[in-house]
Amino acid sequence: MATVIDFSAAFPKAADIKAAGHEGVVAYVSPPRELWMKAKPLTKAVADAYRAAGLKIGAVWQYGGAGNPDVLRGAAGGRADALAADAQLKAVGLAGHPVFFAVDFDITLAQWNATAVQYFRSACDVLGRQRVGIYGHSRAVAWAQEDGVVADLGGGRCLGWVTSSWSQGDKAADYAVLYQGTHNVPGPSGVQVDINTVYASEWGHRPIPTPTVDLTKLPRVDQTLWLNKHYTPGRGGRRIKYIVRHHNAGILSIQGCWNVWQTREASAHYQVETTGRVGQLVRDEDTAWHAADQTRNQESIGIEHANSAGAAQDWPISDATITAGAHLAAELCIKHDLGRPEFGKNIRDHKETGATACPYHLAAGGKYHEKWMRAAQAHYDTLTKPAAVVAQEDDMFTDYDREALLDVRAMLQTLCAQDMGDPGVTGPYGGWPQTGGRTRTDILAAIAAKLGITGTTDTKEA
Repeated sequence: MATVIDFSAAFPKAADIKAAGHEGVVAYVSPPRELWMKAKPLTKAVADAYRAAGLKIGAVWQYGGAGNPDVLRGAAGGRADALAADAQLKAVGLAGHPVFFAVDFDITLAQWNATAVQYFRSACDVLGRQRVGIYGHSRAVAWAQEDGVVADLGGGRCLGWVTSSWSQGDKAADYAVLYQGTHNVPGPSGVQVDINTVYASEWGHRPIPTPTVDLTKLPRVDQTLWLNKHYTPGRGGRRIKYIVRHHNAGILSIQGCWNVWQTREASAHYQVETTGRVGQLVRDEDTAWHAADQTRNQESIGIEHANSAGAAQDWPISDATITAGAHLAAELCIKHDLGRPEFGKNIRDHKETGATACPYHLAAGGKYHEKWMRAAQAHYDTLTKPAAVVAQEDDMFTDYDREALLDVRAMLQTLCAQDMGDPGVTGPYGGWPQTGGRTRTDILAAIAAKLGITGTTDTKEA
């Protein structure tokens, strides 16, 4: 894996960093706390030299030490530090770049919830969420991701830089971007450095695009039909942690579920019909009675899937329902910042509690489980892909490629017309006047040429 270094005592020379095989640096944009910290803050001359050498530059803010951490200054501290970091980034030619704000001590969850999260929220208010990262132990990075106060890179990854200190062996490879596993060793130009493993191509060395998803429009629902009973307002102070899958054990519509739950003391947040239509019956912020356990109800969202036939056919589920239910779950994972759909983590089955086989074929090990999970993960990945990546993919075809594909489309239409007995065709294998009398094989050869397929072409008719 690629590596980057960070340092505070002095600036290593660009050529020495390159020679050591590192792809870049994470440099401080905060002022020095001690006189020996000669690499605080990054200067324009150093930044220019690093960039000229092809090195990538990330930015980190840390002024306070272990005895007076920056983040324990709360909201006011977060605002002040974000403004100062932004000014320094502009001064060195890195305007718009993100910043890792350091939590360089063994912060507790109580300290995070009481004070530090407010620091990060203020930093997001100043810079925008996509410019805020966190340095700290693995749990602190996970808390920041969970609370939505650091950049979202899609695919369950956030702009998190994890230190091995206080992380209890957790390297956070599935959700962080950097891992600081080697501390305070001799590095390039004889400078003491930390060495960091790079987990993702997007690690904070350039502006991060805002994801294409408009969270205010998720999830996409075709009908709302709010229940008037058999649910509990609010969530008892708990937050949403996962999605629970159900099947109806019946062929129910959205209205049909509403009708059943008028007399049955049960409910779910969403119903997916056999056609793939999605209905919402209980608001996300309220507790549906769907998982046979109060805590699970308060910490989850329930999705019901209609069956397309009954018990005699072993309760099948249509492809449309499977796809729509999986897409709905992915959108809920995005909306509630649950991360990429993963069974056993943020996707669970009803049968885990209560004496039930539900969701039957959708359950882990069932015949629809893998298809449902693949659809959920693919939809999540598509929706969380940054706008810049989408634009890059849209530009994969050159103008020549587009023209070639249009020509191929026209030629394929010609072949279809021949097979359908178009009156303009002179015989079963004759040429069509619109193609200059070319035969079917001639057209296939032309398609191959447009697609860049080379080799011997037999122009004889079969």
